[in-house]
Amino acid sequence: VSRSPHRRRLPHPGGNRVLALAPGLSIAAALTIIDIAAQPPTAVIGMIVLAPLLTALLGSPRDVAVVGTVCVLIAGLSGVWRGNFDELVYAYRITVVAGASILAALAARGYAQVGRDRERFAVLADVAEIADGTLSLTDTVAHLNDLVVPTIADVCIVDAVNQGELQRLAVRAAGSAGEATAAALAARPP
Repeated sequence: VSRSPHRRRLPHPGGNRVLALAPGLSIAAALTIIDIAAQPPTAVIGMIVLAPLLTALLGSPRDVAVVGTVCVLIAGLSGVWRGNFDELVYAYRITVVAGASILAALAARGYAQVGRDRERFAVLADVAEIADGTLSLTDTVAHLNDLVVPTIADVCIVDAVNQGELQRLAVRAAGSAGEATAAALAARPP
C-alpha cells in the first residue's frame, strides 16, 4: 500500500471550453448550411437538436447553454429561408430544440456533479488509507496535509491539544509562494 498521496486537483468545471463548444457549434453550422444551400423537402435543421446533446457529453452546463441558445436562434431563423413562419412545424421545431437544450444542460449539470462526487469519494478513500492508525500522529498529519493541499484546499493547518497545551502540528500551503506562506503561518501561535 502506497503512503504517498495522489497529487490530483478537483476537475475544473467545463474543462477545455474550445473542445466542448467546437463540436456542437460545428454541427449547428453544418446543418444550417445544408438546410440553406440544399433546401431539402424535409428540413434538415431539425437535427440541430444533436448539437446541445453532444455538448452535454463534453462540456459544462454553461457550454450547453451557449450551444443551445445558438441552436434555438438558428431554429427560429430557419423560418426565413424555409418560409414557414406560419406553419405548426416551425413552432414545433423551436420547441423541440429549446426543450432538448434544457434537458442537455440538466444532463451536463448532473454529469459534472457525479464527477465532483467521485473525486470527493476518492479523496475520502485516500484519507482512510492514511489515517488507518499505522503511522505516528506527526506522519499521519503530514500525509493528510500532502493530500489535502492542493487537492481540496489551498492551505491546511493542523493544531492539536497535547497535555492541555495547543500545538501546531503541520502547515501546508499551495502555490508559488506556498513555502513562504506555510512558514509564516507556522510561526504564528495556534
